[in-house]
Amino acid sequence: MNIAKLRISMAFLFGCLIFSSCTTCNEYDYQPTIAALRQNTILLSLLDAKGQAYDYELLMQKKNFSVYGLQSKQGFSVRINADNSLGEKRLEFIAELPDEKDMTYNANRSHGEGYATTQLNIEGKTIDLRIDFVYGAAEDKDMLADSSIAIERIFYNGVEIKPRKTSYPQFLLTLQKDDKGDFHIVE
Repeated sequence: MNIAKLRISMAFLFGCLIFSSCTTCNEYDYQPTIAALRQNTILLSLLDAKGQAYDYELLMQKKNFSVYGLQSKQGFSVRINADNSLGEKRLEFIAELPDEKDMTYNANRSHGEGYATTQLNIEGKTIDLRIDFVYGAAEDKDMLADSSIAIERIFYNGVEIKPRKTSYPQFLLTLQKDDKGDFHIVE
C-alpha cells in the first residue's frame, strides 16, 4: 500500500516538474539594454493622401494610433508634441530598446550595437520600424553615468530612412498615406 502511494506521489511530482519546465522554456524574458542616457525618442508627422497633416487629437481619441514593442510585447505611450520650435504638432513616442542578449559589444564593452523592432499601428495598418542603436560607455567601468544608447539608423520596408535630427535628442520622421491607404516615408 505504501509503495503504491509513493509511486503515485512520485509520478505526480515528476509530471509537475515536466509541466513547469515546459511552460518556462517557451517564455521570452526581454531585458532592455541599460544606459544612463537614452536617445530613443521619435517625433512622427502623419500626412493624408493630399499632403495635409492629420488631426492628432482625433486620431488619438479614436484610438487609431498605437506603438508596440515586438521584443518586449508591450505597448508604449504616445503623446502629442506641440513644441513651437518644430513648427507643427507631432506624435511623440519612444522606440523599443534592443534586448541585452541581442547586443554585440567590443571586448571591453565600451561600444556596442543592436536593434529592435517598434511596430506602429495607424488606422489598422501595421508598420514595422527596425531601429538600429549604438551603445557607448567610458572605458572606466566605475563611470556608469557615462553610458548612452542612441538611435543610429531606422529601416522601413528594408530601406534606410535618414531621419532629420533636431536640436533635441529626437528624430523626426514623416509618413504619408497614399490613395490605397498605405503609408510611405517622406524625406
